[in-house]
Amino acid sequence: MVKKIGSYGYRPTFLVYVDSNEYLCVIRIPTLIICGREDSVTPLVQSIFMHEHIEDSNLKFIDNAGHVSNLEQPEEFNKYLRNSLNSLDSVSSELRNL
Repeated sequence: MVKKIGSYGYRPTFLVYVDSNEYLCVIRIPTLIICGREDSVTPLVQSIFMHEHIEDSNLKFIDNAGHVSNLEQPEEFNKYLRNSLNSLDSVSSELRNL
């Protein structure tokens, strides 16, 4: 969603800050949090806070990456994502065998 701002073009309207921290504790599914160590948009302290408040979360840091760690360090990002998805798949197959 964008908003016209005169002859200068458009500006995203989704940049309005919404504090959703109080809802983190209701997340009840395995959650992977990946954060670039140089992320200035979502600082490490915020990722750590999310990890501490989401019950079944896993936190991974990526060196030499900022907010778009998936583009800056794709191999490491994909490794963490693949491992997380594989662990969900093993949980799923265990549940099918009950």
